[in-house]
Amino acid sequence: MIFRDHNETEEDLRREGEAKEILVRATGLGCEKLSPTLYHVDWVFSRGKAIYSFGEFKWRDKQYPTVILSLAKWIKGAELAAVTRTKFHFFVQWDGIDGIWAADVTTRLDGVIEMGGNSRGQPGDFEPVIHVPLKDFKRIK
Repeated sequence: MIFRDHNETEEDLRREGEAKEILVRATGLGCEKLSPTLYHVDWVFSRGKAIYSFGEFKWRDKQYPTVILSLAKWIKGAELAAVTRTKFHFFVQWDGIDGIWAADVTTRLDGVIEMGGNSRGQPGDFEPVIHVPLKDFKRIK
């Protein structure tokens, strides 16, 4: 079995931490970072001990008509939401654009599913992805 590296840089973790704090303040929910090996998505949100939703965060330097999400992450997030009867949200923040944007991706979207991704020279860099249209995102901050 080939394992893929976790590609979170210190800068990625800093941006993710800042986004998490903004979302906690905006929603009043608790938020914990999840093990990428066990859960494959970034966060779980809760009210007390009750699970409210799961979330994946991406920071992008440019805005395109869609935002890509690994199909494997979408499947895992949707599965976690289904089993816990909660939601799965995809959060995006763009360089130079104020706010964090969220899309409820709990169920299958109308987005195109195709091969895509960025090459880092690792197995799995080019993989099935879902294109989440910008129209599906709502501004949080």
